[in-house]
Amino acid sequence: MNARFFLFLLLPALLFIGCVTPGSGVDPVLSAKASSQIQTFLNEHPNAKIVAVLLSPEQVPARSKEFPECRGLPTQPMYEVTFDEAGTSAVAFVNADKGQAICVVVWIYGTFISIFTLI
Repeated sequence: MNARFFLFLLLPALLFIGCVTPGSGVDPVLSAKASSQIQTFLNEHPNAKIVAVLLSPEQVPARSKEFPECRGLPTQPMYEVTFDEAGTSAVAFVNADKGQAICVVVWIYGTFISIFTLI
């Protein structure tokens, strides 16, 4: 009876931990915020909406084509972290394994403003 009760408690705990903990331990938003370009952007746009999406290696080339400034992104798991506030945006591509921003692009109303890249 004690073993069943233990399993009853253990299973939900394991499911919860698996759902809230990224596999690699990388926090893509914190990694993107470590970039000086993103820090500057957030100082000027503190209410920016933040969205992080994990891209598979197969998705990276297509996303890279949409951001010519970031052509040549490595074909590996990558987070695309977008910061957006009223027509002003910044996008950071973060290596999903190392948690390092590889390419950061900032633009205002479609006009390219700045770039940082390690490609």
